[in-house]
Amino acid sequence: MSGWANAFAIGFALAVSLLAPIRPGLAGPAVTPGEWSLYKEKFLDPAGRIIDNANGGISHSEGQGYGLLLSYLAGNRGDFDRIWAFTRTEMMVRDDGLAAWKWDPAAKPHISDTNNASDGDLLIAYGLALAGEAWHRPDLTQAATGMAMALAACQTAKIENAAGGTFDIRYDTLRHGSLDADVAANRHCHGAATMVSDTAHDDGGHYRNYRCTRRR
Repeated sequence: MSGWANAFAIGFALAVSLLAPIRPGLAGPAVTPGEWSLYKEKFLDPAGRIIDNANGGISHSEGQGYGLLLSYLAGNRGDFDRIWAFTRTEMMVRDDGLAAWKWDPAAKPHISDTNNASDGDLLIAYGLALAGEAWHRPDLTQAATGMAMALAACQTAKIENAAGGTFDIRYDTLRHGSLDADVAANRHCHGAATMVSDTAHDDGGHYRNYRCTRRR
């Protein structure tokens, strides 16, 4: 495992084990100032970017999410705001409210692939939600809610042409997998659906045709 991957694995383990909102009256922050200082010295630049220093100095939405979570757990509002400011202004360039997955300092423009990464979006939204609640920051709570809604919309395959005995579900292969379509079909049938066909259309989407085989 690379140094970057190992560091983020450690960061993730810390976050998962310590993710309890910091509330007045409780013992100090879940991540100590010393622990946060070590992480910050290695990975955080002054602009608020979490650096993948084992991969050409690029940044990921996942890394920004870890930075938000760990700075929240350290109770460091200044660093949290710095990381969020970079994430918001440099990586939230999509029109659906989610973050581009990679920012490359050597590329012009710095974002050449605007696809998102769901794990990164989830981490960012979770960090914003925790900080918004604990620090009484409606702006962070609102941002978290927006990202959660955008992520749900992105991950939900769409039901179309629901007429007669069958119905179609359109799914975008850049955002969804066939399993997303199956889940949506089963939900629509309130039980189980059987796929009839799977075809690619000129609009870039795939369509699966289903019929309900069992309803609860």
